[in-house]
Amino acid sequence: MTDCAIISRSEAKAAGLKRYFTGEACHAGHVAERCVSDCKCVECSRLKSRDPDYRERRKEYKAAHQRAYRVKYPDLVAATEAKRDKAARAEARREARAKPDSNHKEVLRKSYQKHKAKRNAEMKAWRAVPANKEAMLAYMRCFKAARRANPLPGHFTTDDVLILFEKQDGQCAACGCDLVELAVEFAIALRALQSLEGQEDHAGME
Repeated sequence: MTDCAIISRSEAKAAGLKRYFTGEACHAGHVAERCVSDCKCVECSRLKSRDPDYRERRKEYKAAHQRAYRVKYPDLVAATEAKRDKAARAEARREARAKPDSNHKEVLRKSYQKHKAKRNAEMKAWRAVPANKEAMLAYMRCFKAARRANPLPGHFTTDDVLILFEKQDGQCAACGCDLVELAVEFAIALRALQSLEGQEDHAGME
């Protein structure tokens, strides 16, 4: 039995309630509240949800429904997942940086050192492909032409950059990586590209 007040489904629906109570037993003999949406007995639903067989069937049904939805709306699913993943990563970065004792920068630095050799090997293999080599040379030619056309891009002076560098403790504000290490890697890559260009010019003269 229950101590709920007697109320019809129409009255409960008009009052914005999710359940109603008639005081009468359901087909299974339960004198309990019922859902306004489908008139089902709350006690029957509770017992049914505890049934292992029903839970397994419900799990399979939901999985099949999700698979069908993904097949029917692939673009919508991809856009939703990308938006959710991007927002989750941004929120995780904000939370990590907000912690007073956060070791976020240290974790990034260790990750960089851990995968540095692998990343360098992958880059070396990528540069060994002739098509990639030509693409790099073409990019550098365009980059140098743009720098010659506009030798001082942006609105930051050297003093501005130094002030930002000191405030950020030599770390990137976006990912937390070490800017000095990146500058060294860039200088090495630039020197390698310049040597490739020199070899290309020499071969052209020959």
